[in-house]
Amino acid sequence: VKDGRYVKENDRIYNPLLKNFLQEIADNGIDIYSGEVAKKFVKKMGEKNGLVT
Repeated sequence: VKDGRYVKENDRIYNPLLKNFLQEIADNGIDIYSGEVAKKFVKKMGEKNGLVT
């Protein structure tokens, strides 16, 4: 939900946490699907009430 409405396809969303995480992947070439990095990201998104898909 963004500004009281549901986010639809092609909406632009700025999420600095996600942006930084994706940049970390690009810089380090890390495995995002398992291990500590994935757990840390899920935890951070949960703290911000984010949605991980």
